[in-house]
Amino acid sequence: MLTTEALLMLLVLGLYLYDSALLLYSNEALLVARGKQRWSAGFGSRHTTLRGRHVYIPNPLLPARALFRLSWQTGAAQAARPDLWAAQRAALACLTVPVCGLAVVVFLLLPLALFGGLGDLPLALAFLLIYLGVLAIVLVLWFKRRQLALTTGRFALLALDLLICPPFALNIMRRLALRQSSREDFVAAARRLLAPADWDAARLELLARLEDELAIEAEDSPRTAALHALRAELG
Repeated sequence: MLTTEALLMLLVLGLYLYDSALLLYSNEALLVARGKQRWSAGFGSRHTTLRGRHVYIPNPLLPARALFRLSWQTGAAQAARPDLWAAQRAALACLTVPVCGLAVVVFLLLPLALFGGLGDLPLALAFLLIYLGVLAIVLVLWFKRRQLALTTGRFALLALDLLICPPFALNIMRRLALRQSSREDFVAAARRLLAPADWDAARLELLARLEDELAIEAEDSPRTAALHALRAELG
């Protein structure tokens, strides 16, 4: 039987993973910020779906990686400025330190306090540090709200959400990045931003997903012809 401490830790991790999980449509993928300038591609599971969409769970140990949702399009796509994604990830950089600090408390200090047999004081200190970390994130959101394109109402709702459920605060950079809208085609963005090896891996994954889409599309539909054209373009 699980102890109270184990149940508490599972609850914290469960809420965090629940909030970080994404459901992607069959033609959606993610640009994942890595380091200061590098990018990688993220795809939902081809075999795990929920409500007709593909499940994607980001690396739980890297909450400070921003995720931007795009789609590969068979119609006309809006061209993006070359610096669009760099500007958006730069705007989120102000949250890196408080998010990483909160992650250290949740993933390291809290388990140590729960399972280290150190008594009640370290546990109380761990919870205090968690709420201080959440408060630090909320303060950054307030002072950087214009930079992050947050209205006062949106900030208030977001702050309330984080204060009521602190594990959600670990996902704040992902949440804000996913709100950024752009109609740039994923293929165009990935081809431009990804390193050659990363783009080649993403291209192969795209080809596999195009085959999945073609398998369920009617042979004579306009979309089928567009998918064939995109597959030919990707080679």
